[in-house]
Order: sequence, then structure tokens, then C-alpha cells
Amino acid sequence: MQDFRFAIRQLLKTPGLALGAHRRDVFALIMRQGAMQTALAVGAGLLSLAAGRVLAKILYDVSPSDPLALVTATLMLAGAALLACFFPAIAPLA
Repeated sequence: MQDFRFAIRQLLKTPGLALGAHRRDVFALIMRQGAMQTALAVGAGLLSLAAGRVLAKILYDVSPSDPLALVTATLMLAGAALLACFFPAIAPLA
């Protein structure tokens, strides 16, 4: 989280943003970067399905390919990641 805030502070020091970028553009830029990182993380998580045999030994009463568990976990983690991007994104705008 601290690294993301540092990146936002560095981003806001760039001349283009200091010379008249609109607030929505700054917000969209920060959220887009966070969404790209979230998408990469979700993709890596989906690739972990290939490790189903290992997961089958760890999980109890849930199969490694249980769609409800996978979708629920993916949506919850993606939501938390985007929420973690949202608050630092609005901080410089306030």
C-alpha cells in the first residue's frame, strides 16, 4: 500500500499533471493502473488452477475446480484490490 501511495505522489509531480490535468483524468489513470495490476493478479490466480493436484491435498470439502468457491474468492480479492487503489486515488483530489 505504501508503494502505491509513493507511486501516486511521484506521478502527481510530473509536469503534465501539474499543468492542468483534469481531476477525472488523474483518477482514471490511477484506477487504470490498479485495475491492470488486479487483472494480472487474477490471471495468475487462474493459472494456479493448473496446480489443482496440490490444492486438492490442502482443501477440505472443496474441490480445486469448484466454480462457486473460485468465483467468490476471485471477486472478493479483486474487489479488495480495487478498493485499495480507490482510496489513494482520491486522496490527492480531495
